[in-house]
Amino acid sequence: TSLTTGVSILSAPVSVSALFWGMAALPCLVSSVTVVLSAALNLAAANLFARIDGTPYLFYNAGELVLLIGVGLATSFIMILASAILSLKAKTSRKGLYYSTFLGLVFFLPATGILYLLDGSLVWSLVYFGALLAAVIVLSRKVRGVTRAQLMAGL
Repeated sequence: TSLTTGVSILSAPVSVSALFWGMAALPCLVSSVTVVLSAALNLAAANLFARIDGTPYLFYNAGELVLLIGVGLATSFIMILASAILSLKAKTSRKGLYYSTFLGLVFFLPATGILYLLDGSLVWSLVYFGALLAAVIVLSRKVRGVTRAQLMAGL
């Protein structure tokens, strides 16, 4: 069962932050593959319809690439860390998931604004990407503050 597995992992001589990073690695890898594959399929479909209409070949501009790859991956990484931390800090793990879902909406709105209101501006995309990297640093420091007792209580 997961309780038995969790207890045996927590009794291993591994730091809590290493456990957190290990647990976050697979979802981050899946998110990375999903973002890249989705962007490639979207571009292929857009070019297929553009060819039918006689429009020249389409490609993402630099700002859109920063939003897709940089911001997309940073947001998914933040969401994975935030949901884990919020699940530990909230009264129930379900409340932690609700909080992290709300945070996902908060992170989505600026990217959408940059894309549609500012035409995928490279400068604003880089500014937002920098803000998200700062959030990753803050969350990674929060991971260091998680104790084994908090992890055991979450199992």
